[in-house]
Amino acid sequence: MSPARISTRAAAAGLAGIAGVHVAWAAGSSWPLQDRAALADAVIGRAGGEVPSPAACMLVAALLGSAASV
Repeated sequence: MSPARISTRAAAAGLAGIAGVHVAWAAGSSWPLQDRAALADAVIGRAGGEVPSPAACMLVAALLGSAASV
């Protein structure tokens, strides 16, 4: 397998993995942190704030999934 094909598949797998994390966040998971407040602080920089809505997480997941499939 050529290096270009390997890197293409690796990039697609990475994008699909990130999409999966967004689906988990939409379902209420705070992985990889303890709670949603810590997740909001780490991911979007809002200490004690709210993470984006499940709909927003699913939109990002769909876009990442589309990018992975391209």
